[in-house]
Amino acid sequence: MLVIKPGHTSRKISVQNALKVWGEENPESLEAIAPNKYNGLLIEVQQISKEIYLESMARCRAAADGWESELEVYSAMGILVASGLKGLHGLEDEDGNAVKLASVDGKLDGDSLAILHDNDLMLDMWRIVRHYNELTAIEKKAFSEQAQPTLRS
Repeated sequence: MLVIKPGHTSRKISVQNALKVWGEENPESLEAIAPNKYNGLLIEVQQISKEIYLESMARCRAAADGWESELEVYSAMGILVASGLKGLHGLEDEDGNAVKLASVDGKLDGDSLAILHDNDLMLDMWRIVRHYNELTAIEKKAFSEQAQPTLRS
């Protein structure tokens, strides 16, 4: 039986391909994925603890109406992304310098989360991290193989 160990990290996966796989399983949201938006970006996703996953999802589901609920949902998404996003490769600043996301104790720091937020990356990173952490070991292996970078992505 194939198992995933705690803290397991995926291969580098094409963000565009990962979102395509996610969209195929969530056809109601497929149109929200912009074609070719993430060409050249690669992501590494980390297996997170069930406790962190469930806490984050419970906070999303428990959010009430109004602006406070938006804050709660965004905070919950941040918990999941901070814990599950191991690396995002291919980001550059305006001078063409590589931008690396920093982590502390295996979690993205506040500046890295701000980069994701300020550049409209948070929701799609949440989609990928959440999807990856809902898969079985065999499904994770298949997902990583499907989402490998190609010349077109």
